[in-house]
Amino acid sequence: MEIDVRVRDRGWSVRRLRGLRCGEFLWSLEDCRLKELSPILIWQVMENYNWIEYKISVRERLRVFSLSILSLSEKIPEHQRGRVINYQITKSGTSMYANFRAALRARSKAEFFSKLSIVVEEADETEMWLDLLIASAILPEESLKDIHNECIELMKVLSQMRK
Repeated sequence: MEIDVRVRDRGWSVRRLRGLRCGEFLWSLEDCRLKELSPILIWQVMENYNWIEYKISVRERLRVFSLSILSLSEKIPEHQRGRVINYQITKSGTSMYANFRAALRARSKAEFFSKLSIVVEEADETEMWLDLLIASAILPEESLKDIHNECIELMKVLSQMRK
């Protein structure tokens, strides 16, 4: 996967380095394109690239979680308690993914933090509805254990991303 990196050279003008692959930053200090770059700047570029990859992996995890929430909603019985919980858990569980995608398109760090905070709130709400679903015994606990644990893990990951 090729990436574009904006760097400042000694004259403080901005130039683009194209066609570099992720691993090349550590091995190309002798390359004429990178002679003027400090190792600290190269580390920051690598760190930023890894952060982007991490956010993409979290996005995929949230997508899989949302799909599992949708399949869970098909299993909840159609009586009064089931309808209420089904509606709420489907809304909060799928909005985690939608709001995280919106956070990835944030225009600033403050906006990213704000939108990520909404995702954490939705994750907490989803965990609460899953807990109520387990406590009410509408569905067997064994079928909900994995999705409940994944929700807790996602909540921890998302909360950690805000720090």
